[in-house]
Amino acid sequence: MVGDVNNIMQSIFLWHKASKQKDNENIRDLVERTVAGKIHETEKFRGPEIIFVSFALEDKHQFDLLKNQSLKTKKAFHYISIPVENVDTPEWKERARTQIQRSDAVLVLVSRNSLRSDKQKKEITLAKEENKRMLGIWAYTRDGTKLKGVRTVLWTPDAIRKFIDRPIAETLKNVFRVLLELILYPF
Repeated sequence: MVGDVNNIMQSIFLWHKASKQKDNENIRDLVERTVAGKIHETEKFRGPEIIFVSFALEDKHQFDLLKNQSLKTKKAFHYISIPVENVDTPEWKERARTQIQRSDAVLVLVSRNSLRSDKQKKEITLAKEENKRMLGIWAYTRDGTKLKGVRTVLWTPDAIRKFIDRPIAETLKNVFRVLLELILYPF
């Protein structure tokens, strides 16, 4: 573990040094090597994936089914949500934001009830503000409700498994791509 930390610290030092020299090729090479070589090493030290589940109160039974569904994922994970309280209080909003911030992704149970649920609308808004990876699954087989800004798919074990197992490498590559663009093409 100490060796991994040292390698990462060295990469950060080299990146910083290269950025001061405006050596764009060195930065690009460093980012590519870091993405290709260190992601799998550091991933094994992460804890379980935390999936925040947003659902309408009327769909609580579906949430319970989701929690009890057996999935064979590559990553350990667990679901969290917040109890339904008065969603108009600042305390509720702060509690919801904290839970969403500590989650790795947000899974939305989408149904006709979602269109009327203030709780769910606010949770989705908070998740978007926090730039969380989000996927909607239809809570009921014959329900094709669409929520603006939420990609929704059929509720299948495979769809949920793929969402949870999404490689961290893809996310980190996107982060490094954005950082690289900011370094190479500053405002």
